[in-house]
Amino acid sequence: MLSVRQSTDKSHFYLTASQDSPYEQHLYEMSGDGGPLTRLTRKPGKHAAIVSPDERWVADIYSYTNQPPELYVQENRPLVEPGS
Repeated sequence: MLSVRQSTDKSHFYLTASQDSPYEQHLYEMSGDGGPLTRLTRKPGKHAAIVSPDERWVADIYSYTNQPPELYVQENRPLVEPGS
């Protein structure tokens, strides 16, 4: 399932997509001009994420094969991968 939302200032898009694996769903950000996707969620599994109206926060309902859905709130920024 793909979901797309344009930012308030129309400079970028928020996408929920399965880019890395058909078994995972993540929230991404992409420039309004196109280009690479920047992943905003990190843990493997399914993320049903929604960006707040002021675009400062992300509400994320996260689940994995052996874990029931849980609600997380995080800042709206790319997560730094360990070791990078």
